Amino acid sequence: MILKQARKFRKLKQIELAELAGISNSTISRIEKNEMVMSKEIKEKLEEVLKVDLTQSFQTNIYIRKLQNIELKTQELLEEIRKELRDYE
Repeated sequence: MILKQARKFRKLKQIELAELAGISNSTISRIEKNEMVMSKEIKEKLEEVLKVDLTQSFQTNIYIRKLQNIELKTQELLEEIRKELRDYE
């Protein structure tokens, strides 16, 4: 992920980056783990501190979140189908 690579290139720990950007350490961690999509405001703060364009990372995070939502909905639909098949038998 671009954020983690940029942070490590600048030799910053997550907590240091969080303090410099004025956001929480847990936010940095969640973004790096693709558990959270960074807002435009957070993206701009991080870009300012890291001196890097995170646009690709921002777009990738949104894409990953959409894929995760599709996967979840697919699993839910499969479970519904399995239930209906069991009820049919």
